[in-house]
Amino acid sequence: MADGGNEGGQCVKRVLKIFAILLLIMAAGLACIHGFIRHQFHHYWEAEPKVEPVWGLAGHIRIRFNEQRPLPRSLDELLANLDPAQLEKVRGYPMIWNPDSDPMFVIRVNEKHGFIIDRGGSPGWLWQREQVSKHFPNY
Repeated sequence: MADGGNEGGQCVKRVLKIFAILLLIMAAGLACIHGFIRHQFHHYWEAEPKVEPVWGLAGHIRIRFNEQRPLPRSLDELLANLDPAQLEKVRGYPMIWNPDSDPMFVIRVNEKHGFIIDRGGSPGWLWQREQVSKHFPNY
């Protein structure tokens, strides 16, 4: 009967040990989930600020279509239509401007994301690595 108190202490130790192990497993799981989410959305977070300048360029192209004015012949001529603050957001990223193709404009932000402007002047996202590498195969 004297050993009965010792058994209770052993049970408490065992429960605390299991609890500590479960806490460690949960912490490791949360760290993995956080890392996965951060990795998955890193590319998106880099691309999202480029929406405004690309949509602005698309608007400029549609205005030219509506007014039946010629499209810019060079990338520099196209980018000259952007506000300097918007231009800074896309400066340094690889871009293609070819007014005779579809899409007419493509920008590569990273390996998973980019943007296009099609022949109708509509902007769109490139959401997949395959879409981006189709336009920029050497990156």
